[in-house]
Amino acid sequence: MAAKRRNFSPFLSILVLIVLNIFFYLPSLEYDFVWDDKDLYINAKNIPLNNPWGNLWEHFVPKKDKMFMPITYFFWSFISSIGGVVDGQFIPYPFHLFNLIVHIINSLLVFLLLKKLLNSNLPAVLGALFFSLNPVQIESVVWISEARGLLSALFGFSALLFFVSYKKNVFVHTSITSILIILSILSKPSGIVFSLLIILTDWFLQNKPKAVDLLKRNWFYLILVVPFVFVSFRGEATKIIEFEIPLAYRPIVWMNAIGFYIQKILVPVNLSPGYGITLAFLKRDILHLYPILIALAVLVLGIFVRFKKHYFYSLLFFVVAFLPVSNLVSFYYQYWSTVADRYVYISIFGFAFLFAYLVENHFKKLQYAFLIVLPIIYFILSRSEIVKWQNEYTLWNDCIEKYPKRIPQVYLGRGMALEAKNQIMSALDDYSESIELDSNFYFGYYNRGNVLFDLQKYDKAIADFTRTTQINPKFVNAYVNRGLCFLEIGNLDSAIWDFDKALQLDSTQVDVVLYLAEAWEKKDSLEKALQYYRKAVSMGYKSEEIIKRIKFLENQKKF
Repeated sequence: MAAKRRNFSPFLSILVLIVLNIFFYLPSLEYDFVWDDKDLYINAKNIPLNNPWGNLWEHFVPKKDKMFMPITYFFWSFISSIGGVVDGQFIPYPFHLFNLIVHIINSLLVFLLLKKLLNSNLPAVLGALFFSLNPVQIESVVWISEARGLLSALFGFSALLFFVSYKKNVFVHTSITSILIILSILSKPSGIVFSLLIILTDWFLQNKPKAVDLLKRNWFYLILVVPFVFVSFRGEATKIIEFEIPLAYRPIVWMNAIGFYIQKILVPVNLSPGYGITLAFLKRDILHLYPILIALAVLVLGIFVRFKKHYFYSLLFFVVAFLPVSNLVSFYYQYWSTVADRYVYISIFGFAFLFAYLVENHFKKLQYAFLIVLPIIYFILSRSEIVKWQNEYTLWNDCIEKYPKRIPQVYLGRGMALEAKNQIMSALDDYSESIELDSNFYFGYYNRGNVLFDLQKYDKAIADFTRTTQINPKFVNAYVNRGLCFLEIGNLDSAIWDFDKALQLDSTQVDVVLYLAEAWEKKDSLEKALQYYRKAVSMGYKSEEIIKRIKFLENQKKF
């Protein structure tokens, strides 16, 4: 008599996924804002502190050179309104908690989707664990800014799950799937891939489907994303021109990225938010093109396996899911690196599916062993990877220790963190290193100039600010700070020229108006000084000190 097969219940499956994800990512709840979190996203300009919902509708209007992700801003505004702001400051804890909750939901969606595709419970759990606990996912879960990617995945996986689960009414089926795809795209533009992933999944579920039939059933999902493709390109357009990868190199860089990601997913060690694998780096060191061999080997392997349909579904899902950032088209982050862990958050589902399939069909006796061993291995590997996200210094220091002298941005980041810790000379060294790596890296000159200004080395600071303006003539703060240097050394005409230039570029800076007033006053031009003090008041700067200064100068004019 055959032994009764042990049953791993759906309830226990869900419990395991929730508990293990909380256990893995719990330390991140204590981590700080890092990288772009506050500079680009979680700040008073985007989310007013006194009214978090105040700017919400502005985010629903696409803007040039800005990622279009209004749904993400909706959730950030919600978080800010229920505890994300304390004593007039954003606090990271609730934002980290939100990321963790969304990731757990995604893990459950992956479990349900795998169960639907493979019709097996425990392998689906193992696939969901492969997806959710793989250390490559740390960047997406722990970095607050990547709530955009987590939300995009949530709505996208929901669309896939609904697509494969509900077939009763064509209109309802298409409508709800479409709405979920749109929500995915409005969370992060790369959600456009779910239209293709739905067609791919439909192909997998059909018995020898014809391409024409697939398009007839799913053409609407392709048409649906077209407007969002144009919006996405508009958001990237002017930022990529200087470092756009030439067309001839793109297939090479794309294949290299495929192999790189396969390597990192299967052996998730030495992870970093700053790999620094730019086109320039690859040209300097062609040995780092070895991942192309990995990509080719995986492709060739598909010729020999018996389960070709499952194999190529997983491989195509993996490749298609990161298509917008595959390097076949240009995107802004290529300036930093052609690869990033967060880009394969959705793609990992392809390998999770393949792993679950192999467990169910070839390693069935090892299912419970995998259930124990896989989380333990991932836990050990993830401890050293997750801790680097604590704060700015630990993040960039880890990048530099693992991949030194590749890109200037990580030295800039560590330098700014050191400067915040008042380690001025160490910060100065990092800024200098960033310039040595890229002589046109104007942020390095600008930040080094700021340190030199604080050290009262005005001539050297002026040289750095001048170099900044030569590289980027529209960098307002470089003119302002160079003007302050001239003001300190008594070169009033040059100071006035810089302040005027800054106001030409940005007329809203009331501080610059006050600097102009001060410069004209030092030149004994009381009329000009009064003109700018009054302008500052008209711009809303009505401090008691300025009012007194205006009255004093008005009295001076009488004598």
